[in-house]
Amino acid sequence: FLKLAIVSIIGASIFGILENLNFYFAEINLDTFFQLFYIWDRSLSFFGAALAFIIYFFLLCKKNEQDILKWMDVIVPSVILVLAFANIGAFFDGSNYGTETSLPWGINFESPLVKYTVPIHPTQIYSFIYSIAVFAGLIFASKNEKVRNMGSGFTGILGLAIYNLLRFMEEFLRGDDAILVFGIRLPQIFSAIILASACGFLYFNYFKLQRKPKK
Repeated sequence: FLKLAIVSIIGASIFGILENLNFYFAEINLDTFFQLFYIWDRSLSFFGAALAFIIYFFLLCKKNEQDILKWMDVIVPSVILVLAFANIGAFFDGSNYGTETSLPWGINFESPLVKYTVPIHPTQIYSFIYSIAVFAGLIFASKNEKVRNMGSGFTGILGLAIYNLLRFMEEFLRGDDAILVFGIRLPQIFSAIILASACGFLYFNYFKLQRKPKK
């Protein structure tokens, strides 16, 4: 698990750099090259961590002949719980913030990282709340007999789908800088890809099989 954590941090750091190239590398020189290794001095990307984790974990399961789907049921809820509390850290750090709002729970941040001086959406708190809700829902679902009968990996993949649907919606309220692709935030594109992949996997590997008539 230590190796998985290290690989995830490296992936998160690399993607964090790619998502904020102009901020971290306004100038290209030897000093900026060494900044690649300053993981404490930049925002870490969830998608970078997730991608690095999945690739390394998949290779690890293949090497040890483990059922990756069975492990997904354990790992996905755990990762979502960790992300929930990571958002509390982001809230106090002033990162991953939202756009301006007139809602009564809008918050003023004094952090130099925040470009707004008016109340903004506390998207970190939104993310904390829905992450806890998804985690609790997955734990509850895993105890349901019908869900258990769906087979290994169902709970984990379902968790990926629900989490990324909510993350996709959250991006509409985010006010921090991100790379735009045709006017769409890059993290939102990643969420859409993961959501579509998870939904497709659920349909073809679980729901479609359930509908097949028994011989």
